[in-house]
Amino acid sequence: IQNVEIRETVREIKIPLLIPVESAAAPAPKRPLSHLTAADLLSYGDPAEWTPDVRTADDDMLLVIASEFRAVIVMACDEDVIPNAERIKAITGQLK
Repeated sequence: IQNVEIRETVREIKIPLLIPVESAAAPAPKRPLSHLTAADLLSYGDPAEWTPDVRTADDDMLLVIASEFRAVIVMACDEDVIPNAERIKAITGQLK
């Protein structure tokens, strides 16, 4: 004779209820030069055609604009149009 004992455990399984969460809105991009006037930008040597783009540019776009601006400066120097050294020092000091 063999005795067999069977035990059963009944347990309720909790199913997690997933509630959709609205993701936080992305922060507005920083526009570091938006406070400058067109005259300010022109005094830094910004070409007049670029002023609207520079004022509305975010951090990433400013890097693109800066590389284009550097190319323009190099072309100007190649054509013997050398920028005023004192003005460059003044602007560099203002940007720090």
